[in-house]
Amino acid sequence: MIGLYADYDYYQSTYHGTLISAADWPHREREASAFIDRITFGRLRHGWEVAADVQSAVCAVAEKLQLLDTNMDMQAQTARAAGIASENTDGYSVSFKSQAEAQQARNSVLLDAASLWLPADEPLRYAGV
Repeated sequence: MIGLYADYDYYQSTYHGTLISAADWPHREREASAFIDRITFGRLRHGWEVAADVQSAVCAVAEKLQLLDTNMDMQAQTARAAGIASENTDGYSVSFKSQAEAQQARNSVLLDAASLWLPADEPLRYAGV
């Protein structure tokens, strides 16, 4: 089961987030918590303390998810949906990203957001035993 590491009150009052509505928060927080669980190897579900840095990382990832999923620029949204990597209107040339490339780019953005609060040298993120 995915842990819920930050509530909407924390998002608004401590993190000072304004991008995500109360109605959208449960979905975004659940998705962000799953990402944090992945980069921390599930340690939070097995007794590690959910500190303020973890909560802030969840909020940062949730906001990036919100931005990625609700991009207001219609052209960018259309391109993202089509997986367009580049387009040339003079000679009409369009190239598409592979699904793996698109997912890798998305994960990179989410990891950057989480790393502000949970850097790579954070013990929670240590991949060893």
